[in-house]
Amino acid sequence: MLSEGEVVFTPEELERYDRQIRIPEFGIEAQVRLKRKRALIIGIGGLGSIISIYLTRAGVGKLLLIDRDKVSITDLNRQILYTHEDVGKYKVKVAIKKLSEMNPYVDVDGVSDEVNENNVDDYVREADIVIDGLDSFKTRLIVNDSCVRFKRPFIHGAVNGFNGQVMTIMPLKGPCLRCLIPKEPPEEKHIVPVIGVTPAIIGTIEALEAIKIMTGLGEPLVGYLLVVNGLHGYFRKFKIARKPNCPACGEKR
Repeated sequence: MLSEGEVVFTPEELERYDRQIRIPEFGIEAQVRLKRKRALIIGIGGLGSIISIYLTRAGVGKLLLIDRDKVSITDLNRQILYTHEDVGKYKVKVAIKKLSEMNPYVDVDGVSDEVNENNVDDYVREADIVIDGLDSFKTRLIVNDSCVRFKRPFIHGAVNGFNGQVMTIMPLKGPCLRCLIPKEPPEEKHIVPVIGVTPAIIGTIEALEAIKIMTGLGEPLVGYLLVVNGLHGYFRKFKIARKPNCPACGEKR
């Protein structure tokens, strides 16, 4: 058994993480930092399935999941945590069970709830990092504002069809989501069409960004919007400026 400060690893746990610990930039130090972190994933559908699987397998300390929905047949083309036998069950309950089986060394918990302006702060304040698995820009902006208030990193991701985007928000160190989307979006009533692999691509990038933030490694996408076009096979990165008059993070707010 190896102890690093307050973090203890069993021999089996070290063997589980062996391949990433062998990365020169990563090592046991990054694994320790990862195990100390509490990650909040809001929405465990197409994006959240991927994000939660990779953070669980990477060895984050605690994973909190929030989603109000039950599994439906139409989820199964992209929400890879679930199978036909899970249809009709609450996603959170299914996800906790399956993720805990994937890695018993990660503390996985969850709530069947809808995040809104009244409860978002209660969830965000308990996390070290928040990751976007949502399908509503209105809710994303509510989460963004809370992350700015509590200075929590927020990894944003969204998909549509063959397309997707990722942006990493470090409050007051770069632009927030309202700098990118200044106007409140209209109420979303349509179903977002998506090919199953698009959330896999975007969710994997979100998971990588979260790992970089939690371990302090690399250069996260702070101040940039990464746009992915899967149909035509390109990735493009656009510089996003922080707006002084942003209602969430602006200097004049």
